[in-house]
Amino acid sequence: MVFKMINELEVNTMSEIAMPLWTIWWRRNQKCRNDKVPTVFEVNRKARDTWQEWSKAQSMKMHDGCNRTAEGNKKWIKPPPGMLKCNVDAACYAEQNFFCVAACLRDDNG
Repeated sequence: MVFKMINELEVNTMSEIAMPLWTIWWRRNQKCRNDKVPTVFEVNRKARDTWQEWSKAQSMKMHDGCNRTAEGNKKWIKPPPGMLKCNVDAACYAEQNFFCVAACLRDDNG
């Protein structure tokens, strides 16, 4: 149900919801990895700043003179019944000397 609702949102609305959730996850990682507990103010600021950076990057991507229409029109296509699709992303944090990998598995229901 949650994935269905998210799938029906506009990209901007989805990103406005995703950034605070991502930042809460970031706060948890700060506690687990660095024994730091960012304040609610810091979490809110990081979510806002990250969203603004993402929005600016999206705007630049659409206006940088490159032909990105094929890339911009990509849409997730569900796998056949009984199969799963796996999306993977990774991030490296050189200064902290660690990296993160995340995966999202979805079936034909999303």
